[in-house]
Amino acid sequence: MLLKWLGEQGSQASLTAAAAVSVPFELNKVAVHIEKSLGGFYQWWLLRHLKRTYQIKFKEKPGPVSLAELPKLKTFHTFDNKITAPLHDFVDVDDYYQRASSRQFLSHIRIPTLIIHALDDPFMCPTIVPTPAELSNTIHMELTQQGGHVGFVSGRWPWQAEYWLETRIMQYFQTYLG
Repeated sequence: MLLKWLGEQGSQASLTAAAAVSVPFELNKVAVHIEKSLGGFYQWWLLRHLKRTYQIKFKEKPGPVSLAELPKLKTFHTFDNKITAPLHDFVDVDDYYQRASSRQFLSHIRIPTLIIHALDDPFMCPTIVPTPAELSNTIHMELTQQGGHVGFVSGRWPWQAEYWLETRIMQYFQTYLG
């Protein structure tokens, strides 16, 4: 959301610098990848949470689907098509995924922006990573071989973890906010 907003705002963005980590640059590809990877566990777990939230919100008022229909929504694609897209005034899931994805906005970002992404992120497929030609000259992309999804934890011993991500982001911001 941040990268999309920055691209839409261009030089009018009211930030000095920004950072984004483990970005799902193309929502449609990420939804398909998650559905096929990790045995669908993450999709099942998150959908369970989303359905509970929906039940609470629409217990007393009508929503895009009836509460009886919720068990039929078994993928992000079906949930987003029946619930997310209508609730946010998108035509359908394809319209939502296309318009809400950030990849097409990256070339329009005008403030210094750090993007950190790991190639071994289990929730992302490698094809979502933008090419250097798609990035504006204000974006500094750090693509790592390892790091997982918003992980980037290392260290010799589990009880003495080193949190590289937090350190790296603070270093970046100190350059602009110093």
